[in-house]
Amino acid sequence: MSYAAARWRRTMPRTLPDGIVAAVTELGAARADWCLAGRDQSLEAHEAAVLERVRRALPGLLRAVLRAATRGLAVRTPPGPAPCPRCGGPTPPHELARRRTLATQCGTLRLQRPWEHCTRCGQGFSVVETVLAVPEHARLSAGLHAWLVLRGATRVFRDGVAGRASLAGLSVGRETRRRHSHAAGPALADAADAARARVAITQEPVAPLDPAPGLLVVEVVEADGARSAGDGVRFLDGWHAVKLGLVGGWPDGRLQAPTSVAAREAAERFGARLAAAAATRGALAVVRWEGGVTGRGLAVRREAALLGEGAVWIWHRAAARAAARIEVVDA
Repeated sequence: MSYAAARWRRTMPRTLPDGIVAAVTELGAARADWCLAGRDQSLEAHEAAVLERVRRALPGLLRAVLRAATRGLAVRTPPGPAPCPRCGGPTPPHELARRRTLATQCGTLRLQRPWEHCTRCGQGFSVVETVLAVPEHARLSAGLHAWLVLRGATRVFRDGVAGRASLAGLSVGRETRRRHSHAAGPALADAADAARARVAITQEPVAPLDPAPGLLVVEVVEADGARSAGDGVRFLDGWHAVKLGLVGGWPDGRLQAPTSVAAREAAERFGARLAAAAATRGALAVVRWEGGVTGRGLAVRREAALLGEGAVWIWHRAAARAAARIEVVDA
């Protein structure tokens, strides 16, 4: 147990918050009822019954935890007026509480949030936006949004509902999944473009380093869609060439911890994209300095094994970006 957790346990009151006790008590009663109704049933029936009752209790448990852990939502000890998050100006006493409904991984959450209104800049806000970090117009929690984007990236939308989200058993329509996935795409693309440009200028990795173990391996493949249908990747407007890249480590005769990138773009842009991904895996690490008389001399970077097809652009980009390399052509 960490020091902070131990200190929290010492300073917290011995009695559990009423909301948590009520939610857990209700869950226990529901399970006790099933023990009578489901006597001598199969394991499958017991498992389904327990999951169903836990799912019913999750929204109430989450609401009780938020009220106990967030001072602005506490029923008995509401805090004084909070400063405006935009300008720091004063706010009058709480206006009437406003309702906020969110879909979460624990089910539908309904909250009564005290609403503040800044007298200086006119900004309206509540503890849900400032402390819980939920955007004003968001209808999904960050956790559920991330789950939807992941499902949208790994499954086609025409498959219908996205399935069940974790323990809560949520069913989400394909249009909701499509909308949130498509909204996340441009943001991820902008971040990747910014990282690519920065690595090209600074020759330093942007994301936190995750060095690949052993020999650095970079593989480049192009799915060529220019010749005929089926040679590339199918898009809404037909078949197109897509460039694929993989960066990983080869410490003991097998590839480990690979990172993959893919894009439908020109060779120059994709080369920079793959270089940015390789930078986070240690491709720009300096292993030694050579040729220096009074100083450190020239930096020698980590050696990499480059695997690729015979496409000319692959080897031209490799010659420009990786001095120490082992070339393997996949014919």
